[in-house]
Amino acid sequence: MTQINYIIGIGRSGTSLLMSLLGSHPELHAPPENYFSVFFAHAFAKKNSFSPQDIQLIHRFNKAFSKLQPYVGFEYLLPKEIITNGFNGTYLELCNEIYSSFQHAVLPKKEKPIIIDKNPVNTLFLSELASINPSAKYVLMIRDYRANILSRKESIHLLSPRAAFNAIRWAYFTRKALRWKKKFPEQVLVVRYEDLVHESDAILQQVFDFFGVTPIFSEELRQLERRGYEHYKNDIAIEQSERARKKYEDLSQPIFTSRIDKWKTGLTETEIEISEAFCNEIGTIFDYTSQSNQKKIKNYLIRLKHLPLNLKIRVNFIKDALFYYLPISYKVNRFEKYVANIELKRKKA
Repeated sequence: MTQINYIIGIGRSGTSLLMSLLGSHPELHAPPENYFSVFFAHAFAKKNSFSPQDIQLIHRFNKAFSKLQPYVGFEYLLPKEIITNGFNGTYLELCNEIYSSFQHAVLPKKEKPIIIDKNPVNTLFLSELASINPSAKYVLMIRDYRANILSRKESIHLLSPRAAFNAIRWAYFTRKALRWKKKFPEQVLVVRYEDLVHESDAILQQVFDFFGVTPIFSEELRQLERRGYEHYKNDIAIEQSERARKKYEDLSQPIFTSRIDKWKTGLTETEIEISEAFCNEIGTIFDYTSQSNQKKIKNYLIRLKHLPLNLKIRVNFIKDALFYYLPISYKVNRFEKYVANIELKRKKA
């Protein structure tokens, strides 16, 4: 069976860029971002047979997700036979079939020896992923927290652009991923965004070796991969979403390095101090050095000031974790309503 591996790390850390670069490799299938595997894991992980009703729930979720984040450059073609008759096999085998149902518009691949699943949500459910896919490998994408926070500040996003909000989330995601690496050091490869941008071939060599595939560096294949993202121009849903349009415009372009140090001027002095108060201790692990060199007492006071926000964010993470255990039909209905509300907000904007 095809091996399924994962790219983890908080959003706006270069995960989409790495996914695009890997997607140009003939032996790697990099379907569009989606988190159905985690969404259905609690309900389906122990099953060995899936009814048409089970498949229809996944199909509904994938259709709704395409409205939230369009499958640009891909066609979602779940076989009618599976929709009509259901599926016999493990949940991991079913995931394999569904990932393979995403066909690249420019680089179709008949054989998919390794599938790469990328979604920030995966970082919060690593134990659940391991329970269904124990041999999986994980590439942890890390980006300078200040650049990550600037990216969210400047982007049209569903979440808050506040420096404190995004610093707390960066630290939370990164700690979760680092604990996983400590537990399974041979199964996790850390890649810094800055290294990927400056030394893309050298970093890709590491990833290819990690996944056990033959290294292939083809600018022609990369251009074809990028060309798939140009399909965003024909998607009405993207025209209604400035955030999605910006994402696919960036992915359709070659790698650029101009934003790496932009946080030094794009963030205010106060925003940098807040970012470093929450993230510097972890950031030094990845050689991200503090700019403000502020005293520990000031860091403590900044964290104390934002304690209510920190607690609110953690409560939301707990709610997300509890949502994982709810009945699957209820979860799908809730998700569809959530997407419908997002679409309504886009039309009013």
